Amino acid sequence: DDGRMYEGMVWVLVDGQSGQEKNDWRQRRLVMRGAALHVQLDKKRGGALKKMCDLRSTVECKTLMLGKFRHCIAITYDYDEGSQEATLAYAAETKGDIAGWLEAMAEYSLYIAREHARYTKQA
Repeated sequence: DDGRMYEGMVWVLVDGQSGQEKNDWRQRRLVMRGAALHVQLDKKRGGALKKMCDLRSTVECKTLMLGKFRHCIAITYDYDEGSQEATLAYAAETKGDIAGWLEAMAEYSLYIAREHARYTKQA
């Protein structure tokens, strides 16, 4: 990896939840190091990071509204040598925050780059 880094506080959707309820979300630090996307396991600064996905394995990226959050990203990615798929969804406070994440991640995935272009053209 080229060492590019981007990070910020976001709301991460708990695996298996719809996003409609407050308890479906956890506020966490999201960290991109190169193509790897990590989530801090606990809210305290300095907590352990867990690698969630390699952005180069993205098969779909979309922005959407979920529950109380107007600005969300859902990234579907392959893992286990392409035999499995999972989706990581997270929300940010503003459209600018989401645009910043998409821009930072775009170089690693054509799907993310396309969503970034579409998202930033919206009024």
